[in-house]
This record gives sequence, structure tokens and C-alpha cells, in this order.
Amino acid sequence: MPLPPLGTRPVLLVVGAKCALNFAFAGRYGWQRDELYYAVAGRHLQGGYVEFPPVTALLSALARVLFGWSLVGFRAFAILAGAATILIAALVARELGGGRRAQTLAAVAVGFSPVLIATNGLFQPVSFDQLATMLVLWLALRLALGRGSWPLLGVAAGLGVETKYTLVVVLVLLVACFLVWRRDLLRSCHGRRVPRARRQVVLRGARDATLPQVWPRILDRDPSRASRRQRCPRLVARQKSTRGDVRVGMAVSRLAHQAAARLSATASTSLETSAAAEACRASATIKTAMVWSRTAE
Repeated sequence: MPLPPLGTRPVLLVVGAKCALNFAFAGRYGWQRDELYYAVAGRHLQGGYVEFPPVTALLSALARVLFGWSLVGFRAFAILAGAATILIAALVARELGGGRRAQTLAAVAVGFSPVLIATNGLFQPVSFDQLATMLVLWLALRLALGRGSWPLLGVAAGLGVETKYTLVVVLVLLVACFLVWRRDLLRSCHGRRVPRARRQVVLRGARDATLPQVWPRILDRDPSRASRRQRCPRLVARQKSTRGDVRVGMAVSRLAHQAAARLSATASTSLETSAAAEACRASATIKTAMVWSRTAE
């Protein structure tokens, strides 16, 4: 069955309107705290981070190279990711047999949904995860309809997992659907049986790309934290001393507040002698607490 013609002009109008809306507000509200984190991560590139895979940091570094520290340029990548998501939504409607009107309606429904408008307004992994998820679903749909390719789906899935780990849930659900309804797709590609050795290569590649980042987080043993601790023993010692100072400060603040309350109550009765005695006792209590806290450290 031939595919319907692609509604290029109306879909591009929807994409342009959505991008114009996001760009109109891209520089009005300053940096969001998570964006500062991603901007700093772009200056310290590595194979993975505590909260996210490396693609977000790579895009952050590219944005800094192209636009400097421009907030609008920094958020342009998230806006463009939203534009690509709209295009793929129109392609999904086309794969299901929808004409130009159906493609335009799909583009409007996806592009102007509150979730997409809100997330594409900030530089964050969610925007790129939405694009990766939509791309994987489109390629899986093409595969189910007999027009797709396993290698393309594998590349999209690999890039998606390196964007955000939540794509693993989508991949597991896709494999489960194929096992239930289209088990033949797991054994063949373009009508040809996939050799067992090639399937093992694909599975081992997925394992080697995912486990080094996912497994340490499952065990709560992040390699980046361990390397930072090994490289910076002074930083660890400083953090421990800082925690001790914070506990001492909290104890002192609590006792000082209690002493001030007692002094105000005593002063209201105009008994200067009793107030002086209360002040001496409060001072001695504070000193005792400080000595006890430092000894506990």
C-alpha cells in the first residue's frame, strides 16, 4: 500500500508557529537552576554523570561553542528538538494512512500540547528524550508495517538511552509487544532470517553500551563520585569538617534562641539580678555544647 503524500506546507507552518512561541519567551525568565547544572556539565565532558547520560552535556558544550553564554542560544537546542518531535508525529500519522489533514492535526496536537510547550522552553534532557522516544516509536511502527529496519531502530535506541535512561522502559514494552503479536520480527529482517551470531553481536553491543552507566547507579556506586573522592581527599576532609561545623552552629543557634527567650521573660519582670544569672548560665551552656560537639567530631 503506497503512503499518502506528506503535508509539508501545513506541517511546517505548525512547526514554525511552535518555534516562534518558544523563542518569544526563551530569554525572558533567566537561567533555571537545572540549566546551570547542564551548562557546567558541558564544560566537564565525560562518559556519564550522576543524573543523566552524556548526550545532554555534549549538546551543552556545542551550544556554548556556537552561541557562547547566550540563554536563547542555549535553549535553541531544546526548541529544535521539539520541532523535530512535531515532524515525526506527522510522519507517524502518515505511516498509519493519514492524509494531509490528519498529519496537520497530529502536528498541532503534539506541538501545542502543554507538556511539549513547557518542556521545550528550557534546556533539559526531557526535550531530547521526547524526540528520541518519538523516533523509536516511529521506526518500530515502520518495522511492524514491513517498511522498517532493525539497524536504524538500534541506532535510534542507542542514542536515546545515551540521552535519558527512561527510554529503557519504552524499549522493554516494545520487545514485549513484539513477543506477543509480532514474534516473527524478532527472527527476521526484511523477510530474511537473522543469523544467531548477528543477534548476539547486537545484544552484546546494547549490554556494553548500557551496563557501565546503569549498573553502578543500581548499586549506588557511582564511578564519578569514587574518582572525585580519590582525586580530592582534601575535599572529602573539608566536607566532613563542614558537616561538623554545621552541627555545632545548629546547636549553638538553638541554645542561643532558648537563652534569648529566657532573658526576655526575665527582663519583663524587671529583675536585673536574675537576668544576669540567666545570661551567665546560657553562656556556660553554649560553651559546653560547642566543646561537646567538637569532641564528638
